[in-house]
Amino acid sequence: MQRYNLFQSAHHTLQDVLFDGAISLQKEGSPSLQKVTDAVTVAQLQARAKEDCIFPAIDAFEPSVVDAVKQQHAMAFQLTQRLEAILKEEQQLSQLRQAYNQLLVAQLKSMQKGEEVLLPILWQYYSDAELKKLEARLDKVLQRQIEQATAIAAM
Repeated sequence: MQRYNLFQSAHHTLQDVLFDGAISLQKEGSPSLQKVTDAVTVAQLQARAKEDCIFPAIDAFEPSVVDAVKQQHAMAFQLTQRLEAILKEEQQLSQLRQAYNQLLVAQLKSMQKGEEVLLPILWQYYSDAELKKLEARLDKVLQRQIEQATAIAAM
């Protein structure tokens, strides 16, 4: 029986913006730095939303797994900070590409780990109906974070 994958929509969205940013960086001439910035923002917001919504649901049963995933998120956060610094300092495109590719790989690994490690734990302890409610909560938190980030960026 196929169980509900509450990460599917969020992961597809993140993959889309990550690959869009990667394609932009590969184009000759002046790449769209906004696409890179958007990808970094979405990656950070999704990580934060998972920590707020998904981690508590798993921590109650498997705290060591949550600790391991938090370490992975911390590493990805360091990569996003490095990438943001490169963007601010307007360093060479080759440095930007290298940092972005590292972030892309880290994010893909994180998504894969989520689907291979976190989903089975969620399936063990929660029904599909409960997972759909958890996904709806995740979407609300993510939407609120996007609205806050947009408001801050507009200032």
